[in-house]
Amino acid sequence: MSHLLEVAGLRIDFTTRRGSLGAVNDISFTLRAGESLGLVGESGCGKSTTAYALMRLLPGNGRITAGKVLIDGKDIVAASEDEVRRIRWQDIAIVFQNAMTALNPVRRIGDQMVAALTEHQPVSRAEALDRARAIFEKVGLSPSRLMNYPHEFSGGMKQRAVIALALMCQPRILLADEPTTALDVVAQRQVLELLAGLKAEFGLSLILISHDISAVAELCDRVAVMYAGQIAEEGPTRETLLNPRHPYTRGLVASIPSIYDEITTLSSIEGVPPDLVNPPLACRFAPRCPHAQPICAQVPPPMVEVAPGRRSRCHFATQFDVLIAGKEIANVPT
Repeated sequence: MSHLLEVAGLRIDFTTRRGSLGAVNDISFTLRAGESLGLVGESGCGKSTTAYALMRLLPGNGRITAGKVLIDGKDIVAASEDEVRRIRWQDIAIVFQNAMTALNPVRRIGDQMVAALTEHQPVSRAEALDRARAIFEKVGLSPSRLMNYPHEFSGGMKQRAVIALALMCQPRILLADEPTTALDVVAQRQVLELLAGLKAEFGLSLILISHDISAVAELCDRVAVMYAGQIAEEGPTRETLLNPRHPYTRGLVASIPSIYDEITTLSSIEGVPPDLVNPPLACRFAPRCPHAQPICAQVPPPMVEVAPGRRSRCHFATQFDVLIAGKEIANVPT
């Protein structure tokens, strides 16, 4: 099966007062039709920046400086703005992180949905309203609320409305950027179940960006763990989270409290992420890694395949069990 989305060697830089900040550095991943991919990692690791780059919606001081983003073989990095407008919302759409601010507060939600469709497709207002009503029902909202203003909706209802807005042009790829932010646990569960149902019903390809590893574990076929602007590890979700092959992934998983065992202490990753204006020259996780070896501070680790469909950016990815056991490593990479 061919890839619907292919990201290759993507680099994103921001101009700051302190100099150029490499928010995303040489990341690559693919997405097949109907597949779901989770992007996880700490705040500031580049997850949301990646999503905005896929939409060509970076802020003014940000730019893609290297790499390709291919949607059905079409490179949107090299495409003109007019070409990107035709792709955006129709081929790829985004559910923005904060539903409270994603909707225009002075326009009725239905009018915003109609505008999104009529801007991209030659349909009448009446046809657009019919589709908006149908999608409102799909996301669990009453069509009678279509012409309400955003302030008349609860937080969970706003999030459903934002998802409905993203679906108006029937995109094939949906980016969900922290879709449960600022919602209570009941609303979070409802939104995740909604995304799972919509993915199945419409055959969507989904990229879920989240701090919540449990949500990614439940919803996504594959996971990519990001750290300091790079993908540290990628692979099938269950295999990657149950048997990590990178110290950062292992630390993230260990920091999640178990619902089965008594909690006496909480595990954490010591230290702070690096400064991306002046990042470490070798392994970016080495200053925080409890298993770091001399080579980790000297040579950038390559992304290596540790099993079919699994990759890790660690010098010792293929000897990981030996590394974390603290035993002597026979063959140290050079």
